[in-house]
Amino acid sequence: MNWCEHGMNRRISVKKYISCLLTLLLLGALSAQAWADAPTGSVQKGYLPAWSTALAERGSGEGGTAPQEADLRPVRIGLRYGDTGDRRADLSIKRGTGFSLGSFDENNTFQPLCSFEETELFVQADASWHLLIGEGGLSPLEAMAGAAEVGGFVGHFADGFHVLWGSFPTREEAEAALTGYALDGVCYAAPEGAELVCGRGILWYTEREETLGILAEGDSTPITAFGGDRYSGGFAFPIVNGSMQVVNVVALEEYVKGVLPYEMSASWPLEALKAQAVCARSYVVFRRDEYGDYGFDVTADTRSQMYRGLTAASERCNEAVDATRGELLRYQGELCETYYFSSDGGATENCRHVFGYDRPYLCGKLDPFEQAVDVSNNSWEIYRSSTELQSWLAGKGYEIGPVTEVEASYSDFGNVIALQCADAEGVSVTLDGRISYTGLGLDSCRFTVSGDGRGYRFTGRGWGHNCGMSQWGAYAMAQKYGYSYEDILGFYFTGATIG
Repeated sequence: MNWCEHGMNRRISVKKYISCLLTLLLLGALSAQAWADAPTGSVQKGYLPAWSTALAERGSGEGGTAPQEADLRPVRIGLRYGDTGDRRADLSIKRGTGFSLGSFDENNTFQPLCSFEETELFVQADASWHLLIGEGGLSPLEAMAGAAEVGGFVGHFADGFHVLWGSFPTREEAEAALTGYALDGVCYAAPEGAELVCGRGILWYTEREETLGILAEGDSTPITAFGGDRYSGGFAFPIVNGSMQVVNVVALEEYVKGVLPYEMSASWPLEALKAQAVCARSYVVFRRDEYGDYGFDVTADTRSQMYRGLTAASERCNEAVDATRGELLRYQGELCETYYFSSDGGATENCRHVFGYDRPYLCGKLDPFEQAVDVSNNSWEIYRSSTELQSWLAGKGYEIGPVTEVEASYSDFGNVIALQCADAEGVSVTLDGRISYTGLGLDSCRFTVSGDGRGYRFTGRGWGHNCGMSQWGAYAMAQKYGYSYEDILGFYFTGATIG
């Protein structure tokens, strides 16, 4: 939908007049010196701000690009990773008949190897010594029969299947067991990256080049529980620096359904939820393989987007995802980096002043919409003493004495883009971009500073980095003014297209 087409009626000349008048008022009221005087005039339903840019028509024609198959492939989400990686992961089926073991290929498509009628199992990183019993290169059934005969377990190697027995912390203990039990085998050390899959009466060891994958099976859509949450799709367990990562591999649309309830309230207007769905989908496609060294695309926490699978599944959120299925935000055919945040307090900000680089569709603009609703946590005030400021700066690696001077630099939209702190000895520190507020533990970049050299009061509005889409602004646009999700995205992402 084109901005210029939305809300047109016989009063268009009046609207143009209101648009120009309101723009002048806002530019004056939200200048760097008087940013706190937010626009007070109401925005009429169907009103289109003069500073907005048209959201081009979607599709594969001019201004739009059809989604590519690679864009829509399944997503890998790191549930446990890095320092939070596990030595063991417990899985249980909440809906389904059993587990299939295999791996995920380069398109994140599951390639099965064998199946077990197990509803509970665990996977653990294996760094033990074992005994290889008898000949290798067996079929899965031969190996399982041999394992059952000696009370061992099945190992999957590059040349096929083997029977393994025991698990020992040292070679000496493995050799003692080999001799003591008179077994026909050899000692074997599990290399880094090996894993054990354990179920009721079943042990499965893998030393394949591919990362181990597990997928629940069943006639309907299977559901697997892990870590107190429920998930669709499968799981992969890459070993990184000796730590086992736990990765959920799930269809793109199912991923977005697992994000939406945690990034926006399911009770909010459907059009706002649709805008959020397009943002969440575009975000993950833009950031695919961002954590490739760990074996996944994005994290399940705020480093990327909050995601907890099916745990908070909502019909309303699912409706918003289904209604925008496959839709991505683009600028001149290229995927957009769809940042979003809670509230801007009156104006968004240029990407350059927030993240340090330019995005033509992430440009600051005055935002008159949030004022129409009661935004939670929209106003805040934080006091920092001179020594507290010194402590905050020290925590960021800056060497400075107790802070006796603080001076803020503002953008044309009234947001802080730099903060200079100095001590009594003349040592100064300049904080640019996001660090200008996060470095002092402030809630947003929209604030003023007052103080006397012994302490400073930071008074502000908004919650977040102010770059991209305001979630409360999206709520207001849909709830108070009846805008569509295309309108919302068109306002917050200048010149973007849906494709």
